[in-house]
Amino acid sequence: MYISTNRGAKDALISLLFLTLLLLFSAMANAATCKVKHPENFTTFFDRFSAKNQFSVTRTTYPLRYLKWEYGLDKKGNDDSSPVLMLITKSQDQSGISLSNYMQENNLTFEIKEVSKKAATVTIFQEQSDWKLEYHFIQKNHCWFLREIEDLSL
Repeated sequence: MYISTNRGAKDALISLLFLTLLLLFSAMANAATCKVKHPENFTTFFDRFSAKNQFSVTRTTYPLRYLKWEYGLDKKGNDDSSPVLMLITKSQDQSGISLSNYMQENNLTFEIKEVSKKAATVTIFQEQSDWKLEYHFIQKNHCWFLREIEDLSL
């Protein structure tokens, strides 16, 4: 039997295990914050989510995935654009202002793009600018949760 002594592989495995456990505990904590018998109406949920930061923190899966798109071309002129993943912790997110205050301060508006039984997307943007964020929500146990923010701004 061969046992790897590659420290990098062990560290990667430990990191993967830690991240898996963190996501599992996060999902369990989120499930405890919402107990409804029927699926939530997304528009009603989003109004409350955007207005109350304390509520939005309870309805966000942590670590929150934040994808910041980096746009560019390679040396041959081909599109080399790709997202850079950042993970936002609950403690980082709690210190922020409500989404609706953020939108008001930055002259942003929103449009609910897609809503299905299990997923919804809200686009937040500034008219006549390249400012564009997509908030991706999922529904678990009849409750809506923010899963990911995708920053598509130039």
